[in-house]
Amino acid sequence: MSKILKYIKKVFNKDVFEEGYAYIILDNTENTQYPEKYSEGVFAWYEKGTLKISLEFQEANGGDPMVFKKYLLKEKNISEAI
Repeated sequence: MSKILKYIKKVFNKDVFEEGYAYIILDNTENTQYPEKYSEGVFAWYEKGTLKISLEFQEANGGDPMVFKKYLLKEKNISEAI
């Protein structure tokens, strides 16, 4: 679970994400070098109580693959959903 999600759950004592919805992670992500081609941030979805990410989901939603890969490198405790 990400640090942000843990903080939100601690402060508000509730889950802020809803099952089946997609989200964009902007915290700790780099800006795309190609804003005319890609959307900003890392795309995620919420499933079975967990926020999940994958390269395929990133690309399917118009996200920059390099932003996604750099995010994974920065966030060592996050792994890609398979």
